Amino acid sequence: MVSLFGHSVYHFGVLTVWFCLLAVSQAAYFNVALNKPAYQQYQYQPGDDRYDASNAVDGRKSDLSLGGGQCAGSQSRQTATWWVNLNTIQSIRNITIYFRTDNDLQDFYGRWSRDLLGFSVYVSNTTDRLQGTLCYKDDNFTALTIPAVFTTTCPVHGQYVIYYNERLPGVTYPRGYTKIVNSNLCEVEVYGCPGGFYGAKCSIACPDTNCYCHLETGTCMGCKPGYQGYLCKLACGRGYYGAECQQVCGHCRDLSHCVHTNGSCSTGCVAGYSGEMCTSHCPYGFFGQDCANRCNDTCDGCNRFNGSCDSGCNPGWQGYDCQDTCVKGSFGDNCIGTCGYCRDVDKCSNINGKCLTGCDAGYKGDLCKTPCSYGFFGNDCADRCNDTCDGCNRFNGSCDYGCNPGWQGHDCQDACDAGFYGASCSETCGRCRDERQCVHTNGTCLTGCDAGYKGDVCKTPCGRGFFGENCINECIKACDDCNDVNGQCDSGCFPGWAGYFCQNVNVALNKPAYMLNPYLGYDRYYASNAVDGRKSDLSPGGGQCAVSQPRQTATWWVNLNTIHSIHHITIYFLTNNDLQVFYGLTSKYFLGFSVYVSNTTDRLQGTLCYKDDNFTIFTIPSVFTTTCPVHGQYVIYYNERLPGVIYPRGYSTNVFSYLCEVEVYGCPGGFYGANCSTACPDTNCYCHLETGTCQGCKPGYQGYLCKLACDKGWYGRECSESCGQCRDVDRCLNTNGTCLTGCSAGYRGHRCRTRCPKLFWGENCVKNCPDKCNGCNNINGLCDFGCVPGWNGYLCNEACGRGYYGAECQQECGYCRDLSQCFHTNGSCLTGCDAGYNGELCTSPCPYGFFGLDCSDRCNDTCDGCNRFNGSCDSGCNPGWQGYDCQDTCEKGSFGDNCNETCGHCRDIDKCSNINGTCLTGCAAGYKGDVCKTPCPYGLFGNDCADKCNDSCDGCNRFNGSCDSGCNPGWQGHDCVDACDKGSFGEKCNETCGHCRDIIKCSNINGTCLTGCDAGYQGDLCITQCDKGSFGFDCNETCGRCRDLNQCFYINGTCLTGCIAGFQGDLCKTPCQHGFFGENCFYRCLDNCAGCNDVTGRCENGCLEGYSGYFCENACPYGLFGQNCTKECNDTCTGCNNVNGLCDRGCHPGWKGDYCDIACDAGFYGASCSETCGRCRDESQCVHTNGTCLTGCDAGYKGDVCKTPCGRGFYGENCINECIKTCDDCNDANGQCDYGCLPGWKGYFCQKPCPYGFFGQDCNEKCKNKCTGCNNVNGECDRGCHPGWKGDNCDIACDSGSYGANCSNTCGQCRDKSKCVHTNGTCLTGCDAGYVGETCKRSLCFEGCPSGLSGRFCNEISCYDGCPSGLSGRFCNESNVDFVWITLIINCVNWVTINYLWYNMTELSYRCLPIIEIALFKKGHRVTNLVTHVIKLCYNFTFFKNIL
Repeated sequence: MVSLFGHSVYHFGVLTVWFCLLAVSQAAYFNVALNKPAYQQYQYQPGDDRYDASNAVDGRKSDLSLGGGQCAGSQSRQTATWWVNLNTIQSIRNITIYFRTDNDLQDFYGRWSRDLLGFSVYVSNTTDRLQGTLCYKDDNFTALTIPAVFTTTCPVHGQYVIYYNERLPGVTYPRGYTKIVNSNLCEVEVYGCPGGFYGAKCSIACPDTNCYCHLETGTCMGCKPGYQGYLCKLACGRGYYGAECQQVCGHCRDLSHCVHTNGSCSTGCVAGYSGEMCTSHCPYGFFGQDCANRCNDTCDGCNRFNGSCDSGCNPGWQGYDCQDTCVKGSFGDNCIGTCGYCRDVDKCSNINGKCLTGCDAGYKGDLCKTPCSYGFFGNDCADRCNDTCDGCNRFNGSCDYGCNPGWQGHDCQDACDAGFYGASCSETCGRCRDERQCVHTNGTCLTGCDAGYKGDVCKTPCGRGFFGENCINECIKACDDCNDVNGQCDSGCFPGWAGYFCQNVNVALNKPAYMLNPYLGYDRYYASNAVDGRKSDLSPGGGQCAVSQPRQTATWWVNLNTIHSIHHITIYFLTNNDLQVFYGLTSKYFLGFSVYVSNTTDRLQGTLCYKDDNFTIFTIPSVFTTTCPVHGQYVIYYNERLPGVIYPRGYSTNVFSYLCEVEVYGCPGGFYGANCSTACPDTNCYCHLETGTCQGCKPGYQGYLCKLACDKGWYGRECSESCGQCRDVDRCLNTNGTCLTGCSAGYRGHRCRTRCPKLFWGENCVKNCPDKCNGCNNINGLCDFGCVPGWNGYLCNEACGRGYYGAECQQECGYCRDLSQCFHTNGSCLTGCDAGYNGELCTSPCPYGFFGLDCSDRCNDTCDGCNRFNGSCDSGCNPGWQGYDCQDTCEKGSFGDNCNETCGHCRDIDKCSNINGTCLTGCAAGYKGDVCKTPCPYGLFGNDCADKCNDSCDGCNRFNGSCDSGCNPGWQGHDCVDACDKGSFGEKCNETCGHCRDIIKCSNINGTCLTGCDAGYQGDLCITQCDKGSFGFDCNETCGRCRDLNQCFYINGTCLTGCIAGFQGDLCKTPCQHGFFGENCFYRCLDNCAGCNDVTGRCENGCLEGYSGYFCENACPYGLFGQNCTKECNDTCTGCNNVNGLCDRGCHPGWKGDYCDIACDAGFYGASCSETCGRCRDESQCVHTNGTCLTGCDAGYKGDVCKTPCGRGFYGENCINECIKTCDDCNDANGQCDYGCLPGWKGYFCQKPCPYGFFGQDCNEKCKNKCTGCNNVNGECDRGCHPGWKGDNCDIACDSGSYGANCSNTCGQCRDKSKCVHTNGTCLTGCDAGYVGETCKRSLCFEGCPSGLSGRFCNEISCYDGCPSGLSGRFCNESNVDFVWITLIINCVNWVTINYLWYNMTELSYRCLPIIEIALFKKGHRVTNLVTHVIKLCYNFTFFKNIL
């Protein structure tokens, strides 16, 4: 345990005892910090008393947690500062700090102690720690050694005790320090005595009352403020006070009455100063001794010495003594303010310019300079303008600034004309549903908007995603915005969709893609770029295209993930965003390309959708589309330039996959129809994406309409995949080959195609191989792959032989004590190692210092290692030992290796260590160090050089410490203990002190005057008289502007022969006050001067604005103003003010502002900028003086000032364009037909005839239902009738027996001709015998292919349900029927025979299908059945009825 104040960490019990001892030791002193004012930087939660700085000096320390209300808590920052003000300077002994612990030392050392590392404690007489004494700076504690209660001894005097810590940027702090600090202090106790007391319990008064005395001995430690000299018995000299008498008294009326302790002037201050110490200038408005006199009220302050008004007058006053009011019409500072438009100018206040009786017409405000606000006019702007006026003339209230929106006329009494609204009625109503309901003031459409528009004024096109009237309809989600009138996707579709209404889906979007010969590592060229939906940049480096390296073949494909129903494919080729570049450079690489759809990545197993053999470099489109109504999973792009093949002219020599986007439009598998929203009717089929008919079978199915599952042992597409090693091949799932009842022995996986992994075998691979096998046969479990280490034999059941271990028993055992105990798997020696070896395998020799079996014996400590087998010291001895077995120590006086070293100057030679020569009992006098061979350094002597020479000695004898080398400067006597006599110093005290301010404070060592020099002298030794131009104590003062600088008295600086002109005072340092000049500054400058030469009085600093001349006696002539009358009035002014150039007489037309330098705002012109510009084409080109529109008028207006609207029937710039003939008048700005169209026309410009089915005014009338459109003007059916109708008005149905367009079709074989529908020919009561169909026009011989046949000619047989009797083969095209008997059967009905044989070779699908259905589809029937069916069939035909 270290000393009490060594700041170590103690156990809690010891710490408690220490607290008690500390309390006893401090009982003699007072805690002078208790309940004193305190401060901390960055308080935690400011305003919360629980964390206030004063908590650390409240005497409470029972709860050392941050929130307990007994600790000062701060925020964590880069610096932390806390201090206590002891109120007066106190005599301090020690300081104790209780840190925050949260009442848990483990918590303290685990969390909070690191925040405190590096802290400092200061004592100072101010709050600046750097002006005080550093009591303690932590540079040693760690997070585990810093005490929770810290005490440091600091015997100093001071008023402030300061805790400080920091973590500054750029500074490297020791490991363990936090990055930020805080001042979480729970109690700070400052123990000492109150000022003036010392001794036990601070009960003895200090003997020297003017001293700060030592708190234990009472000896004087320094002077209190106001005292100096020996035992502080002397008061400060005249004119000085305070600590060490260093502070200079203020401007006391009598300097001898400056109190020497605190500098207060007991008899008051000289003129111009105030305050207890007479250091403060008189405040504004006061002057004289002690600043007791008040300045004249009309003065702007006054001279603080004599009260003269040399700082100028208060506003409203003028004259030398500020006794005169401003002249009529002026006011304010220097009377330069001009009164406003007062109703009575005599009632304008000379002080602030207020118009006491109110303002003239057109103005308002206290100063009557503010023109009336918008909407007001008359005296004091008290009258309100007409509500329909856009403001009014501020003098008389006339509407000369125009009307409010919606009104027109001289007095703004008329509402806007129909179709117009707003300011000047210049706004055209928007796309209102009813133009008459357009509000004339703001254009609001009361009955809503036309289609495509929204908003109150119906001028805002529908927002993105909406269309129709008032934009209430929402665009389809796949649209990238839509037509705001009809909702069509005019702006295109979102990625992955196409069509007028974006109803077609791109099934390739963001699907996996592949490309042959890619640029590896460059994602901007990846295959997936061609299906990412982006096609705004069709260049190779744009990151939106798939780009391959040039080769003889180019392949790119996209995997749609599942089989889809495809309609068409679109390819965007790389164009470099420039079609000229495409057709000039890159198109040749695409010539000859192919597009395939396949269910695998092999294009040759799929369908060829397109093969280019026609395009040239100039005709190939940059965006290519091909229709390919097939089903498939992979869409493949392919091109080639094979060696030995001759390609057409223009083809490139190699090819690329330069594809920027590939879009595949169709339906996901299982759906068809509009928007791919209808499920396919046959679930096992791939159905047609428009009709839903079966187009082929899904994997696992075959036969008619794909109703049959694959045969046993087969699965997948077209049932072409063979099943794996299923336990029961009947349970192989027909769609994907999954073995539903598990796998045969040795296989696993859902398809049972994967062999068992290593170490497993049997059914489903659930059996483990034997432990000793290194894998085994997956079917029977035999160890076919060898054994684990340590085993061998066919079944790996035999351990390795004696002396061998490991894999295949090939490794030899180490130096085992018993070789039979070498473990056969890893070679470890179970009974230990032979002598000289250790380790698990007994292959490592013994390490240094060990020997014997398992190296378990330790060598003799005196040996330098030993023999690893028997332990003999055959490698030599350690330092300090000798002999055969290293059993003998070195002889007396020697040590080290082989005892070759000699001991040093040990105090006891017997105590010289035989090992390293250390003198165990220390060194003899005059030497130091472990081996006592180093002589004492300068300043030290005695045993171990532990004694310090006398400080006054010039070194000393290193054996006995005598001063035999002489004394240091400043000292004398035999033992150099006597200081030099008063007034002498230096080497042998031969030097004489200079002119010190206090001769007692002349350093006996170097003669430095410690309290400074007497007045008139300078230098450390105070022997040099002040240099020319300086004076005073330490020559720190500079002489003033003396008439003769040689006559500046070097002691007090008085100018003995007086001052030069322009200065005054004993020291000639005070310049003439502003406004005075000459000797002793006796003369006053003229009033119009901006300060005058303090010697001659000439206005060298210039005149006040508005005056000129040497003495500023002349006012500026007309047309000039300002400083020295050098500024010219603005040309746009009608005269100006001579002082400030203000155009107080008004501006020329087109200009405004105080200086008439601001052109009228855009849109205004003329006198006072009161005229509004007309409808100029460019408002900035409206001439601000006369309103002329330099670049012409806006559309709809004419004239120089563009205020005249176009006449009826004309519009546009200068009204030169004529309205379209179909308009009922038009908008005079853009020619739109805002007033409506003539009957039969519509559109903004009435350029569109009524759409199909409508006619008349606004196309609101519908054509008659039976018309195929009608005349757009009068509605006549001049375009024909709907099917089933005729006549001029299409109101007459077709005659009986006819139907359709123009009644030109003849009804079919209806059972009742009168029941033939006249519009579409449908037979309502059915067909005559032998005919079928809605119109009864199709004979039974033409019903389509029978079941089992397909194709255009019904000659493609789909025999998935088996072949008819007599046919066989995959396509039922191999006959085993004896056609002799077929011929005999058919010959019995001659007509049938002829037709059967002939049409069987031609268009069989359209002739006699019922016969073929009987002959080929009814399998299993005998010949008699065939004959019977043929006869029955023939009998059904009318022809045969007549024959038979």
